[in-house]
Amino acid sequence: MQECDDIPAPKIRIPLAGETFVIVTEAVPGARIQVYASNGTELGDGSGNVITLNRPLIAGEELRVTQSIDECKGRYAYKVTVREILKEKKREQK
Repeated sequence: MQECDDIPAPKIRIPLAGETFVIVTEAVPGARIQVYASNGTELGDGSGNVITLNRPLIAGEELRVTQSIDECKGRYAYKVTVREILKEKKREQK
């Protein structure tokens, strides 16, 4: 088992505005993943590849993602900014 200080930050796919989940791309097998807003409010807590959040994400907000194994909480966090979905405007035909 890893020492608590050795638990790395998990990684997630870049989240998009409006999503109510994050997709975990790297984590210690069996770890619990915690997702927090920049103000420290917990948005999600779970395990596996998809972590359900308690509200839709907002474009521009920063998320902090940590992981824990049993009673060991990793001290490193993955920080990522929620991106806005840009829709391409269709050009009008003349």
